[in-house]
Amino acid sequence: MNLDIQTVAEFGLGIQAWAGEGKPEPSRLRQLSRTARPYPKPQEDGFFTSSWDQTRRSSPWVLLMQGEQKRSGTGRQLWILEPNPHATLYVIDREPDYKRLARNYPQRWSQPSVSRSHPPAPDWHQLSGEIPFDGVHVTERASALIRGWDVESTLWLRWQFIGKSTCDADIRDDWTLEYF
Repeated sequence: MNLDIQTVAEFGLGIQAWAGEGKPEPSRLRQLSRTARPYPKPQEDGFFTSSWDQTRRSSPWVLLMQGEQKRSGTGRQLWILEPNPHATLYVIDREPDYKRLARNYPQRWSQPSVSRSHPPAPDWHQLSGEIPFDGVHVTERASALIRGWDVESTLWLRWQFIGKSTCDADIRDDWTLEYF
């Protein structure tokens, strides 16, 4: 495997935000579903966080949801989590980083004629089962290059948070935050 793995501390990943229903806990992490075709990002069942911006009191994910208005925020809360500084990350900062992950854990189309014209994506199901690192972090720069990753975010494959997670706000239908 030719993947450059960094710790949270080495990379400088800070406090994370998670917007979801109920409390974030280790049971929310499970092996990702097998899909019939390759996807650039796991579909629906990953545990994703994005970096918490204390000054703006928001995160890239929340700002995206506020701008898109594609789904309701009703019933969700915003939680603040501190990643373990020793947790390991595979960081995707440029397109070659993504391609390297896809080469090491490929999921291809089942039809050879389609496979040749469409490059593989990472096999998220296989990756989450083998768990060679604790999370996959996609930077803001990379999110602009890789279809499906709309904003900076981290897909967690193992629970690697320390301390108590804190519920900071209720999320309204339009994704505005009602802080406690």
